[in-house]
Amino acid sequence: MSVVPTHPHPPPLVPGYYGLSDKEGVQDAYRLISIYGLDEEGSGFKYTEWELRRAKGSGKVLLRYGGDGDGEWRWIARREKVYDGYMEKEIDKWVPWYMRPLGRNAKVVEGWDYRVVDLELVEANGDVSSGAPGGVKGGE
Repeated sequence: MSVVPTHPHPPPLVPGYYGLSDKEGVQDAYRLISIYGLDEEGSGFKYTEWELRRAKGSGKVLLRYGGDGDGEWRWIARREKVYDGYMEKEIDKWVPWYMRPLGRNAKVVEGWDYRVVDLELVEANGDVSSGAPGGVKGGE
């Protein structure tokens, strides 16, 4: 297997972070994003307390963020229109959000096209590709 870098591509030694961003300004709701520099997001960016929890009954391993001992927080996928520069057109993209459904954010969320989802850790069988141009090539 070989990995072919995409363009633009960050330098190979720059660490990347998956985290929860509060920049959208929705109370008790965080958008899942990836960044290369922690200073990009500011103090509201949460990335150090990821947890994997085994679901009761099914044995699935689910992704949670720390401090949710009472199980109030949920993952949702929100449909958004984004411009895809590679395809040179606007496309639908499902974006993960981690939120606590409350009256404070109900008015905002009711206007979204979203689905309640869960993020599960699964073992990859074979090559994994992000779908990015020039991504992972198998069998080489």
